[in-house]
Amino acid sequence: MAPSSQRRFVLLVLLAITLCSADLSAGKKRSQIVYRKPDQREEITGAIEKASTALKPCMSYVWAAAVETLVRPQHVSIKQEDWVVKAFGGAKCIDRGLDYTALAARVSSDYALDDGRKVRISAAYEIGLPDSPEALVMQLRQGRQSIMVWKGKPFLLIGVLYDLAYDSNYRQTVYIRELKLVDLMATSGTPERIVVFKRDLEQDNSGEINGFITIDVRDRAFYELDKK
Repeated sequence: MAPSSQRRFVLLVLLAITLCSADLSAGKKRSQIVYRKPDQREEITGAIEKASTALKPCMSYVWAAAVETLVRPQHVSIKQEDWVVKAFGGAKCIDRGLDYTALAARVSSDYALDDGRKVRISAAYEIGLPDSPEALVMQLRQGRQSIMVWKGKPFLLIGVLYDLAYDSNYRQTVYIRELKLVDLMATSGTPERIVVFKRDLEQDNSGEINGFITIDVRDRAFYELDKK
């Protein structure tokens, strides 16, 4: 390569590096946090008092108590023992190895209730932390409970502590700091009933959260009634 061509090549490379650096700097400037609102809270009023308690001290009954708690506000009165039988094939006290994907699938079905209603219950298990922390905050704001599986055990999620951050383009980001839970195995009214998951950003303990389960109930449409 001729000396003049080499000089042109070097200049072009330097120019490209300069432009890339400028783009990266501009990107960082766009995403810069300019305002933070700490210590924001959402909590479902009365959820602690209304939560069921597991009839037996094992996780299969804790699961059933959680399902019973979630469907009760949606006007479904199915007893805890019935949820155990449906999920585990009998009144079994099981303490380990729960498959929450399979359990959610067993909840999802059509039901004929004692009051004559026919409903469709749908349960969904989302592995890990929610993709949208904003959606989790909104869910609690709307009074919608869910089940959080932490270290393999199901808890009732009733509250969240979070920070709100705004960047220079007025975009909002939610940083979850704590999740308030009810331990349905603990006796109602005791300090052990309330458990708090505190997120450690330095050590990143979010991997301890296995996932979240939501349950929805809707009346079956007239054209579905002959199916079951």
